[in-house]
Order: sequence, then C-alpha cells, then structure tokens
Amino acid sequence: MQSLQQEVSKVEQNRAHIQHLAHHDPLTNLPNRILGERLFNEKLRESEEKGLQLALLFIDLDNFKPVNDALGHAAGDRFLQKISQTITDHLSTKQSLIRFGGDEFIVLAPEISDKSEIDDLCKNLITWCSNEFEVLQTKVVVSGSIGVAQAPYDGIKFKQLCRKADIAMYEAKRNGRNRYEYYDVRFDEENDEKFTLIQRLRPAVQANEFEVYYQPLIDLASNEVQAVEALLRWPQKDGSMIFPDKFIPLAESSGLIIPLGAWVLNQACEFCAKQHENGHTNLTVAVNLSFAQFKDGTLPAVVEQALQNSQLAPQFLELELTETILADENGTTGEQLEAIKSLGVHFAIDDFGTGYSNLNYLQTFSARKLKIDRIFINTLGIGENDAPLVAAIISIADSLGMKAVAEGIESKPALEKLIKMGCDLGQGYYWSKPLPAPEIERLLSNHPTK
Repeated sequence: MQSLQQEVSKVEQNRAHIQHLAHHDPLTNLPNRILGERLFNEKLRESEEKGLQLALLFIDLDNFKPVNDALGHAAGDRFLQKISQTITDHLSTKQSLIRFGGDEFIVLAPEISDKSEIDDLCKNLITWCSNEFEVLQTKVVVSGSIGVAQAPYDGIKFKQLCRKADIAMYEAKRNGRNRYEYYDVRFDEENDEKFTLIQRLRPAVQANEFEVYYQPLIDLASNEVQAVEALLRWPQKDGSMIFPDKFIPLAESSGLIIPLGAWVLNQACEFCAKQHENGHTNLTVAVNLSFAQFKDGTLPAVVEQALQNSQLAPQFLELELTETILADENGTTGEQLEAIKSLGVHFAIDDFGTGYSNLNYLQTFSARKLKIDRIFINTLGIGENDAPLVAAIISIADSLGMKAVAEGIESKPALEKLIKMGCDLGQGYYWSKPLPAPEIERLLSNHPTK
C-alpha cells in the first residue's frame, strides 16, 4: 500500500514539475509568456474592479550582445539570472517580472492610480538595469530601454499591449537608449508608413524609379560653380516627392542601399562626364556614401566600374563621408577607403560638427573638403552663437590643407560673414535648390564654372 502511495506521490511531483516547466523560464525561473498572460488577466481584473489601471513595461537590455560575444553564453546566462533577481528583489509584492525571451523582460504593474507611479517605476528599473554586476570575475554594466503600454487605455489584451509596449521600447532605443517611452498611436502610424514604403522600395529600385537631383557648390571668392552634389529623390506618379530622410534608412536596413547606391554613382559619373563634354571641364561631382555601403566589401569595385562606364577621370569624383564612417574601427571600412583613394578619387567629410568631431582622423585621413553642417550656418548673420564654432571649423580645415564648405546658405548676411571668416565654398538655396539634371544643365550654361 505504501509503495502505491509513493508511486502516486511521485507521479504528482512529476506532474507538478512538468507544469512548472511549462509556465516558467528554465534559466531565470521567472514566469514565461504563457503564465505571464494568465497573470496579466488576473491583475487586470483586480485593477479594473478597483477602478485603477495596469501598466505593462517592456524592457530590452541595451548592449547585451557584446556580453555574450566577449564572455561567452554561459556568462551571458549568469548575467541574465543576476539582473532578473535584482529586479525581482526590488519589485513590490503586487508587481511581477516575466521573461519574454532573450534579453527582454516584462513588468506587470497593477493598480496604478497616477502616471507618476509609472514614471517612478521606469526610472527605478533603468537604475536597477544599469547596476554593475560581477560575472565570471568580470564587472559587467548594461542599460535598459523601456516601452510602456497601459490597460485599459491602450487595450485589454496581453498580446496587444505587449506589441504596443514593444513599439514604444524601440522608440526609446531610437531616442538614445537607457530611457523609457509611453506608447503613442502615432508610433503605429509611422510603422504603417514604413511598412508601406519598404514594400514599394524593392520594385522601385528594380525599376529605377528614382531620380538624381544636383545642387551647385559655389567658390565664394569667384562666384563660380566648382562642383555639384548628387542628391537622390523618389518622384511619385501623383507629382509628389519622397525625400531621402524617409526611404534611405529603409534602404540601409533592407540592404537595398547597395544596388541603389551603385545606380546613383553611375548616374552621377555619367552626368559629370557629359558636362565635361559640354565645356565645363573642371566640374566635380560629389556623391554621398552610406555606412551600409561598406558592409559587403564591394564598394571599391562599384566605384571603379562607375568611372569606367562613364569614362570620367577619377579626380572629378568626390565621395562624401560622414564622421561615423571615418570613426569606424571595425571591419574593412578603412581598407575599402584606401582602395578607393588609390583609384584617384577624392573625399569630403560631410556634416562636420554633428558627430565625433575627432581631429585625429582629420589628420590621418586625407580629405579634400570639410563640410560644415547647415545647423551651424542657419543663424549666421542673425545671432552670434554659432559664429565662433564656424570660424574654428574653417580654421581647422585651412590648417589641414582642406577646403571649408558651408552647407545651407540661404541669406546674404550669412554669406558675407562666411566670406569674412575665409570660407572657401558654399552651397544652399541662396544660389539654387537641388534641381533635376536638365535644369542644372541650364544653370551651368548661364553661370560661370571654375
């Protein structure tokens, strides 16, 4: 009889163990998504009975992947155990921590009567996530980005609120990480717009639906056109225009920037070669490069092919690089830049002053032009706040043997001040907005070129 009771007890224990495994994360022993949804429904019902809200906080650890890469997955697992235990220890008895998967967690905070309670909890979570943890005798620090959705305000279904809190969390990451954001319906609208654009982007690239516009760069001493910058546009059938800030990030994230960037290079080189035939023999064309174009290692070959196709001499092609590209210390970016430079192509550093502004790479990397970002030019001639910085950048360019280019010149007072500062080149609506090829050709025929 006792043996039978022992067997029954063992079966019950196994059943309870299996039940526990089915509803808990094996690494952290936290409730998993299945149990998390049940807890959500219970806590939402209790909150609603008291006329209060429930907040669902979606946490994603920032920079967790380097922990796995540097220390190994065993260390990464130990870190997740420690950080989940720290958060659990600080939560109230009514609040629950759920492991959603990977380095993602959910906090259920029921019976919320005031938004300030959520703010306080989010701030505490950010502090707890950024604690220093010792893992395998190594001190590890990460941070957390948090998205917040509220029931019943944002919905009453677990999966619905998880999705909305996840969207808000990505907004927090986009805005700098180590912070929190509340879900807003406009996030969904933006995602819908992005989804629609990315569905249209691939066939548009395949069908060459884009158009290259050009904006002149003016020599401030002679008022002659020294170069044109190629700027991509996506014209629509209804006559409207989609600008690069909308579709370039999508092209970069989807890999479509590779064929699109190659097409732009070819178009720009062919346009410049044609202008040489028209008598503008010293005209240079500038083309912006995206960091994503360096990822597959083929960029030097793409540049060389564009030059060969157009028969443009390489010294008349100028590639504009952001400070982010130059600051990259990983991968083959530096090797590819050296390979392109060996072709005889020139470089310009674009949007200077908005990134790392590291003088070291300015000295080591030979660029022909230093372009001052338009945000520093807009107030010239109106206020004095940006004048010292602009003057300093012009001085840096001069000392390094580079031409200083001011972007976004729109007024005569700004132009006059830049000339007094010794700026070499200017670009902006004061002379011309970006124009399609036929219109820029007419501008060149009526304007002296250097």
